[in-house]
Amino acid sequence: TIDWGRAENLLWIGKAYKQKNEPGKAENYFSTALDRYPGYRWAKHELNELEKVASV
Repeated sequence: TIDWGRAENLLWIGKAYKQKNEPGKAENYFSTALDRYPGYRWAKHELNELEKVASV
């Protein structure tokens, strides 16, 4: 089963790094959330947003 508390903690830490303009650290947390909880759409969405910004 998914431990949503841990999944959200990883996501919120990643979002904090994203706001601090540290995309590398943010990506690590989003990727970890997705690796531990496959199918976690919110983490996948955040990774996609980082990739869009990086490709501009």
